[in-house]
Parts: sequence; structure tokens; C-alpha cells
Amino acid sequence: EIRIVQLVAVPHLAGDLGGVGTLHLDQQGVVEAVTVEAGEEVEPVLPLAGLGEGFDGGAELVVHLLDLGGAGLSGGVALGADAPHTLGRWLTDRAASAPDHTAIDDRGVRIGYADLDDRARELGLSLRRAGYGPGDRIATISGNSIDHVVAFFACAKTGIAFVPLSWRLSSRELSEVLTQSSPVLVLVEDEYIGTATEALRRVVTPPAMALLGTTGIEAAVPSRPGDPAPVRGVRDDDPLLIIYTSGSESAPKGVVLTHANCFWNNLALGRALPLGEGDVVLTVLPQFHVAAWNCQPLLAWWGGATVVLERSF
Repeated sequence: EIRIVQLVAVPHLAGDLGGVGTLHLDQQGVVEAVTVEAGEEVEPVLPLAGLGEGFDGGAELVVHLLDLGGAGLSGGVALGADAPHTLGRWLTDRAASAPDHTAIDDRGVRIGYADLDDRARELGLSLRRAGYGPGDRIATISGNSIDHVVAFFACAKTGIAFVPLSWRLSSRELSEVLTQSSPVLVLVEDEYIGTATEALRRVVTPPAMALLGTTGIEAAVPSRPGDPAPVRGVRDDDPLLIIYTSGSESAPKGVVLTHANCFWNNLALGRALPLGEGDVVLTVLPQFHVAAWNCQPLLAWWGGATVVLERSF
């Protein structure tokens, strides 16, 4: 009995695993081995339960193997496509249908859907190779920018929660939010590097920090500390955004929005205010605010509109 699934392969398990292979399952549906085209058999580092549901013991699953290149992931292989209500697929779908249409106009610098998707996909793969994945949180301190949106979609494609923090906070206030949110990595725009550095000095166990952009995190991703995150497809209930409240009445609190939360919100919003390729959305709210993502910009990218980013009101 055979079914087709998608496999992200770990290069260090057996060199170059590009091509088609077969998974061998035991009676409980746990992967016992992976056989690639050349007949080489490798043992997965992590047992992958649940893949054999509905199959007799000893079933073989034909899989497509994606070579991630480079040093590879630590910890095993991941199976299964992303769930249907995850937002990383929005960018991929739009890149396929309108690759050259402008996705973002950032103070005169434009990027099309295909280029935006390429950058987000490559960064997402780099994060996976470095051990990041579902269950992790990556915080940012940045103004509105293309680089910031690339990081957001890279996290969305990888199952990582994106935690945009306010650049208006003092270093002490930022340190308190960083301590509470416990990100594994902090991405910073160069304009805020001083504030971020001072804030991280106040954190007992500070996470790694990297600059946003093509010469920063997109060029080199620091290795994740500790054991690697689970390697699997993105689920509807994975956190997508953690947005902090202003703290006007008490300490700021992180509000978790899952992929499904944002999917259904934008589906409903789209019924009231449809957006398509002929539309332009002006975004002036800072991207540490929920409305800078979940009130029109995400819907615009779903529908193929152009988002014009401004740094401030």
C-alpha cells in the first residue's frame, strides 16, 4: 500500500538525498528507514510517529526528497505538507500566479511577489538548517521594511512565531518583554542596534542577535542553542504572531495569533473589503502593532495587491 507524501530530507544523514525515495514503516507507523534512489539506506535520527495511520504494518510510502544543501538540519526528517490554513502558502501561491507584480513598495524600493517569496523561502530553509522550527519564537526590533516582511514570511513558512517588539520602548522595557517572550533569536534593524544591545545585556540568558536583511540574517543564520526544534510541516494552530499590548494599564502582555486565527480573520475581512492585484494598501502603522499585519496588509498579500510601507504617520 503506497501513498505520496512530501519529505524534507536532512543532507547529513546520507549525503545528497535529492530525488525520490521510500519510507519503511513498522507496525506502529514509525519510520524505520529511508531508502533513496541509489539504494542507500539510512536510519532517521528522530522516530516519526503517525505516518502509517490507516496502513498495515510494513507499508512503504513513496516520497519526494528535497535536498536542503549546506550543513543540513540536525535531528531528522520532516514529513507532510503544511496545513491548509497556514499563511506561508499565500505568498507562494501569489508568486506563482503574479510573479512580477509589486508586493511591496518600501519608500520607492519595490519587490515583486516572486522575489519576496524567494527570499522568504531561502531564509526559512536556512533557519531550518540551523535548527529552528515549530515551537520557537523569533523577536524583532525593526521599523516597517521589506526586510522585516521577509523575516515574517520566513517564520510563517517554518512554523516559528514572529514576535515584533516596539522600538519605542526603552532598553529596560525591552529587556522585560524579551525575558517574558523568551525568543531563541532576536533580529534587529541597524537603526536600533544600540537599544537592542543594551536591552539584551539586561537579560539573564540573552538569545543570539542578528541584523535583518540580505547582508545579515539572510546571509548567515546563527545556530540554534540546544536541541533542534521539531522538523515537521506547519500546522493551523501553530502561533504565527505574538503581539504585545502597550502596557498602559499593566505590564505588556503577549497576545498569540495562530495561523488559523489570521486565516479566518482575513477571510472575513476579504468578504467586506475584497483586495486584488489592482489595489494599493498604504501601511503607516508600525509593524509591532497588530493592524500593521492582520488588518489589510496580510489580506493584500493574499489577494495580490501592492502594500506601500511608510516608516511613520
